[in-house]
Amino acid sequence: MGDNEPVAGEREAAAGPSSPWRLAHVLAQHTSDVKALHACVLEPGIIDGADMPIEALFSASRDGTARAWVRQLSCGADGEQRRGPWGEHGAWADPQGRYLNAVHFVGGSRPQLLTAGLSGEVLVFPFPAAAQSGAPVSKGLRLSGHEANVTALHSFVDGTRHLLVSSSWDGSARTWSRADDEETWTSLDTMWHDCAVWDASVCGVHEGEPRVLTSGADRFVRLFHGSSLVRVWAGHDDVVRALVPLNEPRVLDGAMPEFYAAESLFLTTSNDGSARVWSLDERRSPPGVPTSGGEALRVLSTPREPFVYAAAAQGSLAATAGEEGAVRLWSWESAALQDTIAQPSISIWAVALLPCGDLAAASNTGRICMYTTGHAEDGEVDEAERRAHDEACAEVVKRTQRSGGPTAEVIAASGDAAPQNERQLLDGVPYDAVLCIDVSDDAPPLQLGLNAADDAHEAALAFVAKHSLPDSYVAQIEDFIQLVAPRVAR
Repeated sequence: MGDNEPVAGEREAAAGPSSPWRLAHVLAQHTSDVKALHACVLEPGIIDGADMPIEALFSASRDGTARAWVRQLSCGADGEQRRGPWGEHGAWADPQGRYLNAVHFVGGSRPQLLTAGLSGEVLVFPFPAAAQSGAPVSKGLRLSGHEANVTALHSFVDGTRHLLVSSSWDGSARTWSRADDEETWTSLDTMWHDCAVWDASVCGVHEGEPRVLTSGADRFVRLFHGSSLVRVWAGHDDVVRALVPLNEPRVLDGAMPEFYAAESLFLTTSNDGSARVWSLDERRSPPGVPTSGGEALRVLSTPREPFVYAAAAQGSLAATAGEEGAVRLWSWESAALQDTIAQPSISIWAVALLPCGDLAAASNTGRICMYTTGHAEDGEVDEAERRAHDEACAEVVKRTQRSGGPTAEVIAASGDAAPQNERQLLDGVPYDAVLCIDVSDDAPPLQLGLNAADDAHEAALAFVAKHSLPDSYVAQIEDFIQLVAPRVAR
């Protein structure tokens, strides 16, 4: 860890009586892992009969569906914001029932809901007209180009046009454009990488071309202008997962290094257990190396976090979550840990900070837990459900403490790699361990025999070649082998 990487506080207490956060709602319509969330405010008129702003949360799941949840916002007589009860407002499905990994709402004069996942296509649905029928809607426009699972979708408004970026395991990020008064998207640029791309974000426009940040399995963050690579950030020790633009920082006394006024910043998370704050400002580049983005300005980490999959930010608050059964709340400006909210499941795939200030966390259970610090709301969970939630959280804490940390996600799902004292047979050959690697919802997990002395990279290459998998899978499988190798050697 460098001199410019202050360590966060080590407060590990789960949200309890001293925490201002409480469980308010549980959205439980999904039947499998919820992999993505997108929160926003819908302007009056987007939903028929709504003359006030509507808060919306969109979710995407391995059950092959995306769902919309909405509630009305209003102002009470005391001037405090009031929230109505959450209600589901439609569902959308992948035509082949393959799992969804990304969801994003694009507003404007022609609102649309976009989903993507294992099929490699981005599906575009009008919103909310398509949500009027009872069954999930599966017919929409298709944006083709990716050749493997799409990991994320994000948009950016540039005057009268909308820009969209998609990232994929095929080693690419792609940008798309449409005019505000049109429905059809046009492909713009493709940004190629030598590994899977886990996330991407449009952070502005340079001479008419999108400025795109990407995060990948090779541990780097990249900045592209159009399809041209202009800058690279290095510092994470493992796969870089999520990438979140941040607000302009305040200049804090005693915080080192100090932020520049109006500095453009972004946050990343990684399988190395940390989240990091970086700058887009060219003054952060080392002298004579303009293609380097410079060092991380803040490091958000705790001694126990094994993998950090997801992040969200609002103001100076950042939420991170991963493979430890907790959501952590930070001041990203100071890198101080502010709160830890225990979760009723280990794998937390997505988090969202809602416009009203509430927090949403999505997990491998298919449930979305909503937390608030505000007044009691209509439709909140009762005390019995809150107690059941707290008991499940306590059990997760016990499990993670006993195991020393859960297993990692491999490609599309978690791989079971429990080593045995006895050697295991695969196709008649004995191995120290046999790993189950889930690469598709359409087929059973594939098995990989592994010995303690095997080279992780060579084993991953052989596995990909044997099963005719995309080359972009090599890095993910290699990472997983390296993760379980110490246990295989026992």
